[in-house]
Amino acid sequence: MKENPSYFAVIISKVRYDNDLTDKAKLLYGEITALTSKSGECWASNEYFARLYEVAPETISRNISLLHEKGYIGIKYVLKGCKVEKRIITVDEIVTVDKKINRTVDENVIPTVDENVKENSTSKDNNINKAIKEPKRYADAFESCKIIWNNANYSKISDRDDTFKKKVFKRVNTEGFDLKLIIDKADKSKLIQDKGTWFTFDWIFKNDTNWRKVIDGNYDNTGMVKKEENFADKYKLENNPAYKKYLEEKGIKE
Repeated sequence: MKENPSYFAVIISKVRYDNDLTDKAKLLYGEITALTSKSGECWASNEYFARLYEVAPETISRNISLLHEKGYIGIKYVLKGCKVEKRIITVDEIVTVDKKINRTVDENVIPTVDENVKENSTSKDNNINKAIKEPKRYADAFESCKIIWNNANYSKISDRDDTFKKKVFKRVNTEGFDLKLIIDKADKSKLIQDKGTWFTFDWIFKNDTNWRKVIDGNYDNTGMVKKEENFADKYKLENNPAYKKYLEEKGIKE
């Protein structure tokens, strides 16, 4: 999607004088206002901003997060399956610029940034694009999984380093991996719900074994019942009061 920024950028006073914000964050806020539509929404990606200011996408990500944490922008994601199709940034205050001025500038003076970049492409631009291509894919995979996880009933997560995001990208693109199914099975597992403090976002993506255990049903209630039955057969505890109490505590019916 081509971005068509306004000739004017607006940085409201409370953003300008917020000492918790970096100068880059304040400038980025202004750029977002220049890209907002009538509804106050901006669809530009971190890759777009990184190319525009010739910085790493991680720098953009940190400053976007800072603006969001301070409440100056809102962020929502449009999902397509388990992947982020589009990020929408909203600003809390917009100064409306005269339509006639905007139209004159946009049509006769300022070409779209994407076109300008294309027409003036240099080896430096190409190197930047190459450098940010893979990290963006990792970040997108992480964001999509973070949204799914944070909508479930488990401890919320925030950001992770690039090494971890690369692991997430690898898992998401592994045959059989389905985060929604993993969460659904965990929700129904009495073992995980009762004592599964180890069941975390990081545990799922730590390696290529943990998530498979959940998918394969290692923690399903039926599997636990079978283990208890084998245990009873082995130790002949069918009539043992202590064993019956144990089953009751586990919620397992004989």
